[in-house]
Amino acid sequence: MNLIEKIKKFSASKMSIKPLKKVDVLIYDKSNVEIFAPYLKNLSHEILHNRMEKFNLLILLKLLMKFKKINMINYTFEFINQCKPKIIISFIDNNPSFYSIKNRFPEVKVIAIQNGMRSQDLFVKFKSIKDLKADYIFTWGKAIQEKYQSSLSVKNLIILGSFKNNLILRSEKKKRSSIAFISTGSEDNRYFYTIDEFTNKRDVPSKEFYKPEYILLPKILDFCNRNNKKLEIIGREKQEENRSQKEYEWYKKILGGNNFTFFEFGKKKSAYQISDEVELCVNIYSAFGLEAIARGTRVSFFHLRQKVLSPTYHCFWPGKINLKGDFWTDDSSQDEVDRVLNYSLKTNDVDWNNSIKKIIPNLITFDKDNKTFSDTIKKILNKY
Repeated sequence: MNLIEKIKKFSASKMSIKPLKKVDVLIYDKSNVEIFAPYLKNLSHEILHNRMEKFNLLILLKLLMKFKKINMINYTFEFINQCKPKIIISFIDNNPSFYSIKNRFPEVKVIAIQNGMRSQDLFVKFKSIKDLKADYIFTWGKAIQEKYQSSLSVKNLIILGSFKNNLILRSEKKKRSSIAFISTGSEDNRYFYTIDEFTNKRDVPSKEFYKPEYILLPKILDFCNRNNKKLEIIGREKQEENRSQKEYEWYKKILGGNNFTFFEFGKKKSAYQISDEVELCVNIYSAFGLEAIARGTRVSFFHLRQKVLSPTYHCFWPGKINLKGDFWTDDSSQDEVDRVLNYSLKTNDVDWNNSIKKIIPNLITFDKDNKTFSDTIKKILNKY
């Protein structure tokens, strides 16, 4: 972000003049703050907005009085000085700035919660920055813990699963005879980038990024037609700027017409509810695929995105799992698509549960109501 962009963003920011008080918990970044609510009922807390969307005017005045440069680093540290929290929690586990707090405030417990799949580029970035620290990181599974441990200093790594997924009750409705494809958006001229293990950056045009959808989806539709299944698509794009409608039209183009049911993102039914109510979900590269399998839904994985990005861009990274298995593959041939989908739909529960032992809890687990997290916070606070 250049200087002009920063000035524009600052001028659009909301301002608060509320004096800050000492709190038990400071939430760093408002991302997903609403799902923290059940755990904050009896705790004093404050939110630190770190994306320039809201500032506390009293903190800015203090910086001026101390002749300190006004930037997000100084603002953050002064905000913490005023709140004097016992715990600082963030869902933004991929923000290096968050892990710099511990050096400045060693007495505060710094806690990060993994908020999505992570690829090698994040940990390359972490390793390039000195003295990143945390007291606790709650991870989706066991495999990713070694990556956090080797790229920053963390005292406690705890398997939790997906925080949001753990809060959502499973639908017990009878399953529809449908296969639901988990969308990762649509081709709209966006650019994606990756940094490989040697920190080489390259831009990937959206047409190349979404090439796997063009290859895979017609074959899934063919399978559905041959096996009397309906195809559903769980949308990803939000309503803003007509993005959801563009996503729907894009899938119509790929599939040659309106021969599927499209669920708009966040409308009528949540992705979690849809996944609970179908026989099978299909996933290329979405964190929701792992969340769905953790909550008991059968999911087929097609590791095709890593062929256009880098080897770490697949849902099973960094687990040491072959890219072909019972319900997953990196091959998009029709025979292989049929093999994976047939196994996922038809294998008995005993064999299926044995198969997913490679995934749970290695890559993700399910901790109902985040009991592990709640118990940990209570133990920390009981020491004060």
